[in-house]
Amino acid sequence: LTCKDIINIMVKFLIDRLSLVMKSNNLNQNQLSKLMGVSPVQVSHWLNGRNNPNLESLQNLASVLDKLNLHWLLTGEGEMYLKSDSEILAENKQLKKEKSLFREMVSHLNSKIEETDAENKILDSGYVDVTGDGS
Repeated sequence: LTCKDIINIMVKFLIDRLSLVMKSNNLNQNQLSKLMGVSPVQVSHWLNGRNNPNLESLQNLASVLDKLNLHWLLTGEGEMYLKSDSEILAENKQLKKEKSLFREMVSHLNSKIEETDAENKILDSGYVDVTGDGS
């Protein structure tokens, strides 16, 4: 593959992500063009692969669409939308609960291991060879 081929592939994926943004926000080309501050013809050319969107237009879109992840739009990495503060706080609260439950479970398992070790020591100390062959 040449550099030009790689760039074309990357732009194709960018346009695919732009189409996903349109679908997830129920936007047509005219609505998207208004949000991005470009003409409907430009959006049409991007979606048809005739031209490529510039970074400023993509930044405009990310700033207008609440929580649209510009990094995802450009690279495909991460989630389409950034999480809100309340979502992050709720996830942290849930993680703290799970961490507490995990600690309780580990503590319980450690207790059981100690009990089993103690029982094994008692059994080992009272071992009687009933076979008579010393094994």
